[in-house]
Amino acid sequence: MGVTRFYPLTDATKIIYSSNDVAGGTQMRIPATFVASASYGGVMVLGMPWLVGAWMQKQLRGWLKVLIGAALLATTVGVFLSASRTQAVILMVLVVVATFSMKARFSNYVGWAMIVGAALWTVISSPRLQRFTTLRDTSCVETRIKSSANTRFIDAAFAHPLGIGLSAAGTGIPYFVKARLTGNQLVIENEYPRIMLEQGLPGLFLWLAFIAWVITRPPPKRSDPWRLSRRVAYCPAGMFLAAGIFGLGLLSFILGTAELLILIGWMCAPNKAAAPVRQRVPSAFDIERFEPAHSIR
Repeated sequence: MGVTRFYPLTDATKIIYSSNDVAGGTQMRIPATFVASASYGGVMVLGMPWLVGAWMQKQLRGWLKVLIGAALLATTVGVFLSASRTQAVILMVLVVVATFSMKARFSNYVGWAMIVGAALWTVISSPRLQRFTTLRDTSCVETRIKSSANTRFIDAAFAHPLGIGLSAAGTGIPYFVKARLTGNQLVIENEYPRIMLEQGLPGLFLWLAFIAWVITRPPPKRSDPWRLSRRVAYCPAGMFLAAGIFGLGLLSFILGTAELLILIGWMCAPNKAAAPVRQRVPSAFDIERFEPAHSIR
C-alpha cells in the first residue's frame, strides 16, 4: 500500500523518505512505528543491558535461557539493520564492556561467544548491515562534528540567556502549527543548545546538574545479582547523553527517550536487599486476650 498512506510527507516525516536502502535500492529503512531508523536502533541498544542481565541470572535454565539468548542476537542484528552509525558504535562498546566485566560459568562464556559470533557472521554476510564502516572516512566524521559542535552556541547564550521559547529550535511544537510560528528561530544541530534556546541557561544548568548526579552515583554492590547489567547500562546511557552534542532528538524520539530515562533511573536506584519479615512474638496479654473462653472459675 505504500509508506505514504500511513506517513504523509511532512516536516516531521521527511527523514523517513530520506533514509533509503543502504545497499543502493529504492526501499526505505524501517519506517514502521519509528520516525527514523536511528530511533529503532536506539531502542534496540537501550534494551541490551536488561537482556544481558536476564541472560546472566543463575536461576535461568532451559528454554528461557535460549529464548533470551535469541533475543540478544535479534537485538544486536536489529541495531545494524537500522544502519545508524552512532547506535552501532554504542553497541560495540557495550559488547566489549560486557565481555570483560562478565564473571560467570564457563558455559555462559561459550554461549556469549556463540551469540557474538552469530551476530558478527550475519553482519559480515550482508552489505545492508555494514553502514557503520563509513566511519573510516575521517573527513566525513570531522565535517559532521564541526557542523554540530559549533560556536554559535556561545553567541546564542549571550543573545538569549533566558531562551526564546518552545518555538526556538522548531522541535518543541507539533509540525502542523509550524506555519503559525512568529519570532526568531535559531536552529542548531546540537541537543544542548536546543535545550538552552527553548528553556534558557537555567534549563540547561538543570539538565547538566542531572547528568552530574547520574555520573556520581555509587557503583552497584557485589551482592547484586544484576550487577553486570547495571554496569553495562552505564555504557549506552553515558554515550547517549554524550552523543547529544552531535545532533537533535535525544529527548524527543518516541520510545527511546522514555526507555533512556527508565534505564538511568533503574541503574541509579540503590540496591537494597529485601528486609527479612519479622514475626511478632505474641505477648502474654495477647494470649489471654485471644484465648477461648473457659468456664467461670
